[in-house]
Amino acid sequence: MTLAITKKKIAGALIGTVGVIVLAEALVLRAGWHILGAQATEGCACVGQSALFGQLTFGQWVILGFGALFIVGWILGIGTYIRTLIRTKHMLRVLTGAAISKEGFILFRGRLCEAFTFGILKPRIAICAHCIEVLPQEEVQAMLAHEIAHARSLDPLWFLLLDVARAAFFFVPLIRQFAQWFHTAAELAADDHVGNRKALGGALLRTAEGIQRPQVPLAIS
Repeated sequence: MTLAITKKKIAGALIGTVGVIVLAEALVLRAGWHILGAQATEGCACVGQSALFGQLTFGQWVILGFGALFIVGWILGIGTYIRTLIRTKHMLRVLTGAAISKEGFILFRGRLCEAFTFGILKPRIAICAHCIEVLPQEEVQAMLAHEIAHARSLDPLWFLLLDVARAAFFFVPLIRQFAQWFHTAAELAADDHVGNRKALGGALLRTAEGIQRPQVPLAIS
């Protein structure tokens, strides 16, 4: 089984799992809405909020509790999405005016040797000019081949969706596991597109202490 097929299987399993969870959440939220509506209607004559909610059964409290948990998850997911977009736009502003190589790569100045792919629907590849200056040409080409594979597979978009899913369904450990599997498969699949694996390994060893990736998700790979 190729890594590309593995990625598709993991993505399919993840989408299926998320679909089931979303359906369950919709049913719970609908039930919770009906509970609150019924309590509001029946409790119009009640005195005070405590009298209103004191009429709820244990099962109804459970439904409302899960509903609140799901709402918190979606707030976190939306927050992660917005934060990623802001971070990506900031990166675009920072790299505005940077040199563009004849191959279309963004060349930027920095003390650290790094290369990354960012963006969502139209991924861009950026590489620090320091890498080109200090690394052998075959190692630079290996790094770029790895990033090109990420860009062609739209991995930054997938990573963004995974980050949103992990935030929105933080209470489901299986989602985090799927995300880890997909990240691993995506990196290995990108490595498969590198002709000179030895050069890629050399570049990783040389830059291991210098590469720093953003701690905040950046639709980046």
